[in-house]
Amino acid sequence: MQKMQSGDFSRFWSEEGGLFDTIPSFLAIIDLLDKLTPLDLKNNVDILDKLQATRPKFDAITFETYMFVGRVVQDYLGIEVYLPVVSITHDTKTSVLLGEPIMPSYLSGYFTNFGNVMTFKERTINTMSYVLGNYYLQYPKWKKLQDPTQDLSIKGNYYQSPYLFINSNPYIDFPRPMIPKTIQVGGITVDVAYLKSHKVD
Repeated sequence: MQKMQSGDFSRFWSEEGGLFDTIPSFLAIIDLLDKLTPLDLKNNVDILDKLQATRPKFDAITFETYMFVGRVVQDYLGIEVYLPVVSITHDTKTSVLLGEPIMPSYLSGYFTNFGNVMTFKERTINTMSYVLGNYYLQYPKWKKLQDPTQDLSIKGNYYQSPYLFINSNPYIDFPRPMIPKTIQVGGITVDVAYLKSHKVD
């Protein structure tokens, strides 16, 4: 735990963190993103202006559900459609926003690494992780880039998205009820060599 609190994330590649090991690392990453993202965007507004001036209007934007910087870019460029992407098997906060059922006795939480078959103790710990996740993992309260007097809506963006693409296989990764807009793309691959050998518009 001391290593994670000190910012040494090397353990992620060799060890499984427990509930109270993982929380400090999550909070450190969120704090870092919250501090650097708005500042970085303010310092590079000219790049966004160039995109807006030299390219046709974008039809849609896609970014990871927890990478809220994409929402700032979407708002600044006036892109209407947001297609959220989840690179893991499930994202409980996004599921809650979309109205999908979440089951702590079956789906692992943010701070745990249990499978879908858990002991009573693991289910109890997992349920605690859901409660702690709702408390600690909050959406940032950012202002609009072009008008710092207005709040940037982040949560509302998820409701309006036509689809959610999630990196899970419907047959092996926590089979569960989902709404029709959730598209599971786990296991889909792209033949890069084929794409490179053909002209793509």
